[in-house]
Amino acid sequence: MPRFTPRNVVIGAVALIAVLGAFLYQHLVAFLVTALIIIVVVLGVVVWLIMRELEAAKAGKGIEKELDGQVEREIERSTFGQQAEVRNLKAEWDAAIAEFKRSPAGRRLGDKALAQMPMYLVLGPTAAGKTTLIQESGLPSALTDSGRKMRGVRGVGGARSFQWFFTEQAILLDMSGKALKMSEFDDNEDWIQFLGSLRKMRPERPINGVVVAVPVSQLASGGPEAVEPLAQQLRERARDLGHHLGMEFPVYVVLTQCDSIAGFAETFAAFDDDQATQPWGMTLSVAKTRESAPEAVFDAEWTTLVAALGDLRTQRVARLGDDVQRMRALAFPSQLERLRPELKRLVQVLFARGKSQTADGPLFRGLYLTSSRVGAPSVERVISDAARAVGVAPRVDAPSPEMAQHAWFSQQLWKRIVFKDANLAAASGFALANERRMRWVMFGGAVGAWLLLTAVLGIVAWQAARPVRAAAEAAKELASQSKDTVPRTALGYVESLRAALEALEHSRAHKTFGMRVGGYAGDRVIDPALALYVQKATTFLIDPVVEDVPPQLTAQATNDATPFADLFYEYQGYRLLYDEHYEVEPADSVVLSRLLIRLHQPEAARVPVDELREFSRLMRAQARMLTDHQEPKHRFGQFDAALASGALAAIQRRWAERGQLYEDMVADANNGIPDLTLETIAREKGKKFKFVMLSSTGKVPGAYTQSGWQSIVRSRLQVIAQMVRREKDPQFVATMGDGARQLSKQLAARYADDYSKAWTVFLGTISGTLNDPKGRRELAVESSPASEIEAVLRRIDAEAKLEGAGTEMQPGLDRLSVVHDWLFYRPPGRDFVSDVKRKLPFAADESFMTPHERWQKGLQIAAKTRLGIQDPDLYDKGPQSAAWQLPDPRKKPDRDTHRALSVFLTCMKPVKRGIGGLAGGGADGAGGGGAGGAGGGSGAPVDIPALMAGWGSGLAGPFGEIASRYPFAAGGDDVRIGEFTAFFGPGGSLDKFYESFLKGHMSKDGTLLDDALPLGPAHVAWLKKAFAIQEAFFGSSGGPKVMFDVTTRGKRLAPSGRLHSVTWHVGDKDFSYEMGEEEATLDWSEQNSGGGSWVSADLDGAPVNGPREDGGDWGLFHVLDKAALSPNGDQVLATWKFGGVTMTVEISPKQRVHPFTSGFLRLGPPPAADF
Repeated sequence: MPRFTPRNVVIGAVALIAVLGAFLYQHLVAFLVTALIIIVVVLGVVVWLIMRELEAAKAGKGIEKELDGQVEREIERSTFGQQAEVRNLKAEWDAAIAEFKRSPAGRRLGDKALAQMPMYLVLGPTAAGKTTLIQESGLPSALTDSGRKMRGVRGVGGARSFQWFFTEQAILLDMSGKALKMSEFDDNEDWIQFLGSLRKMRPERPINGVVVAVPVSQLASGGPEAVEPLAQQLRERARDLGHHLGMEFPVYVVLTQCDSIAGFAETFAAFDDDQATQPWGMTLSVAKTRESAPEAVFDAEWTTLVAALGDLRTQRVARLGDDVQRMRALAFPSQLERLRPELKRLVQVLFARGKSQTADGPLFRGLYLTSSRVGAPSVERVISDAARAVGVAPRVDAPSPEMAQHAWFSQQLWKRIVFKDANLAAASGFALANERRMRWVMFGGAVGAWLLLTAVLGIVAWQAARPVRAAAEAAKELASQSKDTVPRTALGYVESLRAALEALEHSRAHKTFGMRVGGYAGDRVIDPALALYVQKATTFLIDPVVEDVPPQLTAQATNDATPFADLFYEYQGYRLLYDEHYEVEPADSVVLSRLLIRLHQPEAARVPVDELREFSRLMRAQARMLTDHQEPKHRFGQFDAALASGALAAIQRRWAERGQLYEDMVADANNGIPDLTLETIAREKGKKFKFVMLSSTGKVPGAYTQSGWQSIVRSRLQVIAQMVRREKDPQFVATMGDGARQLSKQLAARYADDYSKAWTVFLGTISGTLNDPKGRRELAVESSPASEIEAVLRRIDAEAKLEGAGTEMQPGLDRLSVVHDWLFYRPPGRDFVSDVKRKLPFAADESFMTPHERWQKGLQIAAKTRLGIQDPDLYDKGPQSAAWQLPDPRKKPDRDTHRALSVFLTCMKPVKRGIGGLAGGGADGAGGGGAGGAGGGSGAPVDIPALMAGWGSGLAGPFGEIASRYPFAAGGDDVRIGEFTAFFGPGGSLDKFYESFLKGHMSKDGTLLDDALPLGPAHVAWLKKAFAIQEAFFGSSGGPKVMFDVTTRGKRLAPSGRLHSVTWHVGDKDFSYEMGEEEATLDWSEQNSGGGSWVSADLDGAPVNGPREDGGDWGLFHVLDKAALSPNGDQVLATWKFGGVTMTVEISPKQRVHPFTSGFLRLGPPPAADF
């Protein structure tokens, strides 16, 4: 053999390095790639191992955390006495876990011990010797007592029925015999959660096996039937484990206390220590126990075991000197044979395979016989029976041979049998089938989802490609047209491509989700399609007529008899097509479209009359598309500066005719946009909507609609405004600049005025006819979302919102604001709560309703009363006149608009003879009517002169004496209580006027019951507020009185911590708040009003005074004037801020109508009696 001397090693190393160097020189890249792959693989393995260790540690902590959580829940559910016991158990458990972690196994595994160490459950009846079987196993234990003997610790939570033994090789859980008998054990929530935690944290093997300990004495105490209950209990527990853990685990049946069988000592006394520690029993083949019935396998193996004892018996009998001992030894195999029926029944029940395989049965791994401590024999079923059979008395007085006092056949059982099979436990067939089923389901779901997604994406892609396909088809058709195609024919092809381009550009700016995921390619089509469109539109629409522009401009510039508008736009068109310095803008679409329409008049003459409007619309659409893209960019001939200057001079010379631009604009819009009628409104509302009650022969010209504004008027005004900005001629700019700039605004203001007038006239042409004599249908329809009146008004409101309208147009458009107010206006001061209450029928507050909502509510009430619902409260109210009388809280609209709307609403206005019709009704809306009243007016005529006289002497005169004083005005002296009562009190001026003139025609809530009263909106509003004041102060008593509850909370007061108390004094009572919920009932009345009112606070022990009023009768309301009042449901929040203190109280009025709202008592003099 060669000798590896240092010299040889050095030479070999040098040679190896040289070879490696030559390889690296030749294959450096391959070597580096290989090394990189190896490094990545090694790092991946290292990371995987680290992650696995971290996951195991996390799982171990998870088991501990689950048990700790269960203990905490048990403590919460326990009584006081039980809590101490549970806490002690928890303390013992924590100490045991800490001690285990200090053991060699605990230090080696750390937090992952509970997740990685094998875990076995030991089951058996009470007194089966389970604990002794574990303690005498000889396994090194992490927990020992003072005598260094293995000890266990009682579990907690779901494992509280177990003693936990922590050995160096495994964790053994000893279930108490009592728990084995509990039928409800499986229903214990903590136990199920504990098993779930094991399954989650130890997914591969939640447990590694089960040891079933059965004492021989219990088997021998009866026949096979006596074993049945025990076997069932053991099977239930094993089945529960298999079901909740989803696994198949080996089960080892151990017969304990075998020393009690007669002949045990005689048979095994001569065994040495090594033989005594070996397992004694049968270890079964896994394949055989799965293929055959467990009881059949047991039967065969038990026969073999008993036969082996026969051979051992022959050897032992010769060595025994006592006849009785020899007889016991000879009978020992038979003693075991006598146990066969009980054991067979135990195995048959315990390992039975159920018909419904909800979970696999436990795996019968073996049966073993052990003895933990040697005692006197007590199980003898052979010798006695034989002696009785021959009629002699058996001798049982001879003692058994002495045996070593240690465990027999159990120490190696754990190490050589049980722990050796630690990896045998696996997922059960049912669990695996479920898992496979779930995998197939998930796979099928994934495939289905993929197919569905593919189909959806395909459909989406197909839908998204529709604009592209449309553009491609339109481009193909347009490209196929020759230059000889007449413009009238080519216009349709050009329009098709324009519409497709418009759709593509809209999609580019507003891509849908489907377009984003559907492979939309429209953006790449736009540029080539646009280039083709511009080329063909120029070829077919501009080239044939462009040569006519200079001669036309020359004729118009030299002939002042031509229309000024033609000259104005022809000049703009000439510059657009010929001036290379002219930059095309979107507003130039008006110039280009007008130019094209005029130049193509010969072509238009061949178009049928009913298609002329469509011809003009298509021309405008092409002009708009071109100018939106700053086309045409190239010019069509040499620009003649002299011609342009002459035309500009003519415009300047004829500037006085500029008004024709407006007429021309309106005429073009009317020609291009259809008129709007009731049928138009109905058509746009939907197929099911139609006007039945309303009719009209009137119409709104197309120029005064949203379409007219957007399509023609807006851009026409922009062109006029741009003239000065674009014009380069210094003389024109110097002399006409300001006039031209103002022209656009002047025309816009005029347009806004005419716009409002057009809608006002249209509104006045609408009439109403009742098709139902009693008005039932009309009432029902008008109080529903299908209201015909509401449809018209909402259309007017929408049409009045012109996008891009300048400030100069607002005065004209504001004339229609009364419609918006009627539909949407609500008084200021609303909050979220009042908005919610407004929508609740049982809590609605009319003070926050729009006029339209009050109108609708009144119609609903009237509809119910006409349909036979005889609720007096509903019947008395009727449709409310406040809904049709138009409050104008913000501005004064045009009188004609206001009158037209009022007349229009009288279509449903209640009159004394029924529901009014508008058969050409006048401004006051008094039209015809049917029979019967909706709300029941008195029907008595009103003496108008007497009413006017009474208004002055009975109302205006008495109230005028107090109107300028407090509380009706913010300043001035206080009104005396007597004066206040004389006007508002029972029998006072207000009551007398009501009884004389209003009763039967108007209710005290302001509802007009018929048409007899000629009161205007201002008169009704004043009366309504006066009656509200009367109700608030005199509604519940004869004299003026207001009662209310007051409370507050700590969170409503500031600064927190420093504020000791707050006080509110009213009259002769105080509300004081120091700590906690306190409530006081305060009142203001004639008797205590002179006591004044004030608020104060105690801040850091020092008094802080707030608003105070000592004199006069209205001190309460002076103080309230200095508070911020806001509604809060049925309450009112009053907030004062003074001296660094914020004090908020909750006021709960006792009356439905109360004065605790801002400005409630502010009431000016009655309006003049100009009825």
